[in-house]
Amino acid sequence: MRVLPSVRIQPRSWFHHHDLRRYGRTMLFDIMVLIACVIPGIILSQQQLHEPWNAFRVARAQLSTDQAHIADYTTNAGAYRPEHLGSDLIHTALIQATDWPLDSLVVVPIGALLLALGYYGVVLFLTSSRRWAAGIALFTSWYYPGIYNQFSTQTYVWVYCLLLGFLIVFYQWLTHPKRVYEILLTAIFLATFLHYHTTPLWMIGLIVIGVGGSKLAQRTTASPYRYSWLLPVSWIAWDLAVDTVLHHGWQHLQTISFTTIRQSFVSKVLGPLLQRTPAGLDPFMVAPVNPPIATGSTLICLLLLTVPVGWWMIGQITFMRKTRQIQALVATPQAIFVWAIGGIALAHTTMYLLYGALSLRVIPVLFPCIVPLVWREQPWARWRGPMLVLLVASAMVGFFHFAPTIQPDMTAQQTGRASGLIATESTVLSDANLYGSLALQRATNHTMINLAWIDASNYRAVAEGHPLPQAIDYIAIAKTTKPLITTQWQYFISWILTNPLIEQHPGTNQIYASSRLSLLQPIDRALPTVVPQVMALEAPSSWIGHAFRLFGTMLALFVIPGLAIVWLAQRKQMFGPNLDIRVILACTIAFSIVHLTGISYLVQLTGIGIEWISGLTLLVPIVGLVLVRLRGQSFTIAPRWWRYGISVLVVIIAWIGFATNNVMAQTTSLPPLETFTTQARAGAITIHLANNTTAPMQATVVIETHDGTTLMTSTQQLLPSTVTPLTWEIPVTADDHAIVIRVMTDQQPPLSLWFAHIPRGN
Repeated sequence: MRVLPSVRIQPRSWFHHHDLRRYGRTMLFDIMVLIACVIPGIILSQQQLHEPWNAFRVARAQLSTDQAHIADYTTNAGAYRPEHLGSDLIHTALIQATDWPLDSLVVVPIGALLLALGYYGVVLFLTSSRRWAAGIALFTSWYYPGIYNQFSTQTYVWVYCLLLGFLIVFYQWLTHPKRVYEILLTAIFLATFLHYHTTPLWMIGLIVIGVGGSKLAQRTTASPYRYSWLLPVSWIAWDLAVDTVLHHGWQHLQTISFTTIRQSFVSKVLGPLLQRTPAGLDPFMVAPVNPPIATGSTLICLLLLTVPVGWWMIGQITFMRKTRQIQALVATPQAIFVWAIGGIALAHTTMYLLYGALSLRVIPVLFPCIVPLVWREQPWARWRGPMLVLLVASAMVGFFHFAPTIQPDMTAQQTGRASGLIATESTVLSDANLYGSLALQRATNHTMINLAWIDASNYRAVAEGHPLPQAIDYIAIAKTTKPLITTQWQYFISWILTNPLIEQHPGTNQIYASSRLSLLQPIDRALPTVVPQVMALEAPSSWIGHAFRLFGTMLALFVIPGLAIVWLAQRKQMFGPNLDIRVILACTIAFSIVHLTGISYLVQLTGIGIEWISGLTLLVPIVGLVLVRLRGQSFTIAPRWWRYGISVLVVIIAWIGFATNNVMAQTTSLPPLETFTTQARAGAITIHLANNTTAPMQATVVIETHDGTTLMTSTQQLLPSTVTPLTWEIPVTADDHAIVIRVMTDQQPPLSLWFAHIPRGN
């Protein structure tokens, strides 16, 4: 008998045990897709593209850090609405958890990551197709008209993440109705309401159509589940009773004229299509004009989203007319889902038209979720692959043609000492983006300023030298050709393009100048008497520490709480036994924001102190899991979660590295040279020369009348990182002349201050 040699069996490694080699291709696909999704957000972050309303909220959050609650001040830039403080509270948590500069928090691309993961999970849940999930995630990440409002820490990031989680639960409720889903839907609705006023109305529309369609479909089925109108009615009652925005909107609606609607259509539709500012706008207003290829690609994307959905709806209505049965419209939960999203798209557009604006926001936000469902039933279904490629390619082409035209916004530190010269609670006429940077700079000193929105009247007064409204205390002028943003997303021509000598307004004195910014005040206002505090230049710090803090913040606020909730739900098989990790992650993000919002409002209303938001957000789910474990429940993670979870973890680590290094490497230092004036005493002013570089420079100061008569010349040696004062006794001969103060150096461009009437003080 032949004896075979013994074979030593090698123990299987963890790598082989989980079949990671077998699933390596899928994991690599996920990594490549998700990293491609976050690239546009990183690019916009690098370009320092601010969304002004986001800066307003970050400033309010910073002002609240030394209080037990959110600061309840109201300015023209934003009212204090206690029912919509969710974003302010999240910003407060981010400020405390990351300890990042405010400039960085305004542009860190958190939304680019969260929404990419959310869309990937939602579409995978609806279609079970990784190809469609990847394509839609890429489209929503590269579609440039949308990502401007949702790539960073804007309110839309939180409400859209909640909305995507809502869609998963809503579809599950339509297909496998349970009362527990209604509880989850209500929790997501309330959390969304605490952030914003529009998206909860979408959710109300979805639930109304969902209940109505399901009850209609039950006439031909024997489903034991009873859909109740109590759910949508209670939501509507809550919204009407609590939301103050609706009451304000109704009052505003009564003042809307056809001219307002026409101007909105002209500026947002005709202007981009015609590639010029068409007639019909107010003087000095402009329509946002993007490169022709970018505009064309946007039109192609909208057509690829709306035509299939519209074709499907027409086909359903035609079939209903043939069968003479209205139930044919809602024969399946999938059909109800599509009708619900189509219905709120129509309702949203109509509502905004009545409000005086044109908004197609629902189409790029929600239609990508239903296009895969309706394309399957189209005559051109076999072309759905090429059409998906065309959709993604159009979005990418549009972004690459749009990105080179982006002009960076001014950061808070780049405004220099200008904000310190502005009196507390005074009103500044300014572009919304510039005001946001000034407000951020003031917020670090825990003081606030107000905003006067630019309109046709006060723009003309500044540009053409007319008398200014009495309510305006200062005018901040950015030295850039970027259009000025004002309320209702309207745009005006840059002031320096309208009038290069705009700083020489006959009714103002220019009290501050740098290479980036000028600050003017009316001639009847007194000069500042306090020198703004000197801000030392910070040495560049390693980005690794900031990266670790961001990683911990993302886990503590947006992963661990929601993951605990999803794990507990899956113990009851709430979403089925084979839920994909990418779907779980979309639900995790949504439930984490629900949890974070709930904890934030708890500490806001009880007075515990908003400094406890981050700690309690992480502590509560951990304590809950410990209690579950003490009751004998075991913690197990399915192998499939390990397999695809690794790819997600790789993406998050790569995103944190790129985002942190990108944000921290931005140029946010002070302007190299600043000059400003304060009132030294009666009959004398002090000219301050701030050298913010690390090298000394020599400056020549020339004071002369507007007609060229020299009143004083002085040479000053400016030490590095130092403010040098120069006092000037105002001669009697200067009272009847406009005065120009010129500052010239060899290293920096010359600066000048214009005084229409030199103030002598008391």
